[in-house]
Amino acid sequence: MHKKIQILCIFILVFSITRAQNNDFKGSRIILANNSGGAESKFFIYNPVFKAKAIYTDLSQVTNEYPEQLLSSTLSASAQEWANFNILQTSGLQEKMDQKHFESVKSMDREKTYMELICKFQFQYEGSDMAIIKFLFHIEEKDSVCGAYVMQKINGRWYKTATPFTNDLSVMIIRMKADKLEQILTEKPDKDSYIVDLLNKIKEPNGSISILKLVNEFKSWYTNNHQDKIAHFKDPKSW
Repeated sequence: MHKKIQILCIFILVFSITRAQNNDFKGSRIILANNSGGAESKFFIYNPVFKAKAIYTDLSQVTNEYPEQLLSSTLSASAQEWANFNILQTSGLQEKMDQKHFESVKSMDREKTYMELICKFQFQYEGSDMAIIKFLFHIEEKDSVCGAYVMQKINGRWYKTATPFTNDLSVMIIRMKADKLEQILTEKPDKDSYIVDLLNKIKEPNGSISILKLVNEFKSWYTNNHQDKIAHFKDPKSW
């Protein structure tokens, strides 16, 4: 069972696409490392949190036109071809799964195996549209697991991917409370002295936020054992 949980934590996610497409996004202009001109980003908290469940039964139903559709397809994937379809070939994420994994996908309880989507960050990085979705993954009676997927849009379709920069960014999104991250990205500290101090450190001369500086500052808390800052920002459900 433990092995099954580990495998399912790699290949998961789903969502009610209609509601996601109709929601407005909150966000502010953010400068990313090496991006094209500091394109606008969007940060969105799913409120209330949505349960994401496997909704596809066949690869022919899948388009992955939106990030949520890709996540739905990932959780539903019941064959190696389907799993490969969801992943960018150059990402290094491809893994040959054994047949037992796909049989477990076919037989899993789709009401008890689901994701709670917490927040989504969409942005441009090195000219590509990217998205990171944070979630809590529930497997029947087991403890929930907090995680995030990094996705990239190519030729109108979303793929799961990974890069050194987005790996660090996704770890920050997993570990940080969504409401604190929203206050940072929208520059609304609400009298939070920790956030006021953080904003002063991560702004560029033109007044925009540098995500690279934010990620590096976040990493420094762990490197330098700043337990007060970690405790203030850390999502208690994360690792």
